[in-house]
Amino acid sequence: MDQRVIEATSGCPGVAQVREKGQKRASVKLVDGVQVDVRVFAEEEYGAALVYFTGSKDHDIALRTIAIGKGLKLNEYGLFTKEGGRLAGETEEGVYEKLGLSYIEPELRENRGEVEAASEGGLPRLVRADEIRGDLQMHTVWSDGTADLEAMATAAKGRGYEYMAVTDHSFSVRVANGLTEERFRRQWKEIDDLNERMKPFRVLKAVELEIRADGTLDFGREFLDEFDIVGASLHQNFKQDADKLTERAVKALSQPSVDFLCHPTNRLIGRREPNPLDRDRVISAARDNGKMLEIDGEPKRLDMDEDWARKAMEEGVPIVIDSDAHSVSELDNLLYGVAVARRSWLEAGHVMNTKGLGALLKAVS
Repeated sequence: MDQRVIEATSGCPGVAQVREKGQKRASVKLVDGVQVDVRVFAEEEYGAALVYFTGSKDHDIALRTIAIGKGLKLNEYGLFTKEGGRLAGETEEGVYEKLGLSYIEPELRENRGEVEAASEGGLPRLVRADEIRGDLQMHTVWSDGTADLEAMATAAKGRGYEYMAVTDHSFSVRVANGLTEERFRRQWKEIDDLNERMKPFRVLKAVELEIRADGTLDFGREFLDEFDIVGASLHQNFKQDADKLTERAVKALSQPSVDFLCHPTNRLIGRREPNPLDRDRVISAARDNGKMLEIDGEPKRLDMDEDWARKAMEEGVPIVIDSDAHSVSELDNLLYGVAVARRSWLEAGHVMNTKGLGALLKAVS
């Protein structure tokens, strides 16, 4: 079986180069340049291997230091006495227990305080995907999405959500077919019809509102207050300096009608560097104005990242986790947003869209 796994890895479609191949390991390079390493372990070693390879180098060093302090030896094969007797290794939970620690979720294994928290019983109960009750950013054919409103709503309801927000772009994002006030009002008639037919599921009237180069917004307060929820985004004039970009975000967060800042740094992983915003100023503006910040689950964004999101959580800023879906299948992007939230130490109570519809609407009213 071991050799079959190694041979299958080496012969997979998309493998450009086999860098190493042995009895229990293979290392290959894919055509896109990504390196993939495969290791094969015995059942009694499997838990220790998971701890070792899912943890960062610093996390593993911290665990080995604890083991040494107890007169033990820890590696990817298990936890052993000095004499070589196996104390744990079959399960991850067993390894942590024998080290005197609470179980540490894989997303936290970075040596950023999780080992100390585990020794004191102070680890967070990380938010789970099944606790999300609605998705607050997605797009339809009204702007730059590929599915119509009913298809998106049906899919969202089918995922067990209680609500969703359709956040098609506002008019100055011309490349995304942004909507004017007149087009939004036409869309709302379609939403009203859907809501009547899909009760008690609710489609919220929302917008991804553009923050223009001078910090003003595409619509005034009178119209914006007719939306159920408003997200604001920086999509243009990226070459402005950090102070100007930050000022635009801060100004938007000070507007009464804006409820959250979408994908704050607007990065595209591998394609566009994040906007050089002053993180602390943006988070402080959200906190001081009672606004929310978004973790966008689109795999090319994953924005906010875990550093931003953990800092926001520590400052008491509510978080929303969204898919930024532009098609039905992309609703699954929300799972990646949850993964970022878990890396950020977020619990369900930190995430606004784990709340029911009434509590959400009260929070943004």
